[in-house]
Amino acid sequence: MKLFKLSILAVLLMLASGCAIGATVVKVEHEPLKEASVKREGKVAVTTFADKREEGHQKHIGNKRNAYGMVLGWVDSKGEIEEILTDYFVKTLKEAGYEVSRVSAIPEDASQFDAIVEGEIVEFWLDLYMAVWQDMTIKIRVLDGATLNTLWEKVLEAEETNTLWWGVKSEYETVIREALTKALNMAVDEFSSEEFYKNIKREAESVEP
Repeated sequence: MKLFKLSILAVLLMLASGCAIGATVVKVEHEPLKEASVKREGKVAVTTFADKREEGHQKHIGNKRNAYGMVLGWVDSKGEIEEILTDYFVKTLKEAGYEVSRVSAIPEDASQFDAIVEGEIVEFWLDLYMAVWQDMTIKIRVLDGATLNTLWEKVLEAEETNTLWWGVKSEYETVIREALTKALNMAVDEFSSEEFYKNIKREAESVEP
């Protein structure tokens, strides 16, 4: 009986703190993107997004807490978050109809593109305590390919919160996926909009309704 009680105590201690210890590596994925309401035309280049998160958030994409709220572990992405998010935003531009080139930095022959798209990851962070939530803020800036003047800017923000049941990896991945999908669908709407199209074309061409 004493051994049984000790076993139960050990399990309770693991549930209270052990699940939060160490790093959990998760897949940063999204659900299928919405279809753009209008397909646009144009040639754009997308540079690798810059990680502009606050210093304490740059090494990981989230933290884990035990039942008392103490941070005892971290959440890391499977792959560099800058590369992952850049690739996903390339998808949103393609969904909006644009011909997209993925580049590491502004190319010397930038004038061949209608626009250069840059991104800054202002926030991408998961946290948990009784619930699990994901916050993300991405700043998008579009430059004229010929002059590199700013044509358009937008800050996309998305968050999602779910009940935390077991504190397992699948719960982290679900809330990340839901928040990211929300942000990417916002991007599809923005990139397919008349405002965006007119800006990258410098209003030199008529816009199809």
